[in-house]
Amino acid sequence: MKHYKCKACGKTFRSKPGLAGHYYNNHSELTCKFCGAKIQGGKIGLTHHIKQKHYREVKELKEQKKKTQKKKGKALKLEGMQVIYVPVWLEISLNTMTVRVVEKLEEK
Repeated sequence: MKHYKCKACGKTFRSKPGLAGHYYNNHSELTCKFCGAKIQGGKIGLTHHIKQKHYREVKELKEQKKKTQKKKGKALKLEGMQVIYVPVWLEISLNTMTVRVVEKLEEK
């Protein structure tokens, strides 16, 4: 079985995808979306940087996301439905279990 060795740290892996994931998570250089800084240490290093330097921005984004999700949830319930309010009177007969729409309330 062939093993793949990381050139940065010497750790070995059984597959190329395993080595690629390790390199991306631990050794690649990524750019911070908040400040544009180039961060060494891959995804792990970038995550650490964001938690240390941008915790307020992350907190604000999470709060905005929660508000947006709540609004979307309400909107989804009404999606594809048109609600029209029309003033009508209903005549309900309990004897025959029927409902009839009447335009005017008839006096009896």
